[in-house]
Amino acid sequence: MALICEGQLQGLMMLAMAGHTCRIAEQARKDLVYVDYLESAPWNLKSIVAQPRFGGVGTMMIRAAIQVSREQDLQGRIGLHSLPAAERFYKDVCVMTDLGHDGTYQGLKYFEMTAAQADTFSISTGT
Repeated sequence: MALICEGQLQGLMMLAMAGHTCRIAEQARKDLVYVDYLESAPWNLKSIVAQPRFGGVGTMMIRAAIQVSREQDLQGRIGLHSLPAAERFYKDVCVMTDLGHDGTYQGLKYFEMTAAQADTFSISTGT
């Protein structure tokens, strides 16, 4: 998926639609949409520029992943591995469950969103 605004690419996301299941106990082994890649353009990142061109790109992409999950009858369940710089975003902004470092995936932290968390996120972000 690509987010384009004013004729320029503002964010990219790649989703895996099969082959991933939930790890959180309440939804263990249920299918989810896996966010394989999510990136905002550098000019939209506060860590890179003082005045980002657009804010909320990551939030919009997570909302899109939730929507795709719902369209696949997965009730908004998503999962992803986070780069260290994005961990706070997934934990505090998206309010995803932090399942700790995954030794089988470059030691990155794995985050998962339940259907209930997807509903809360959708309400809090106006979707």
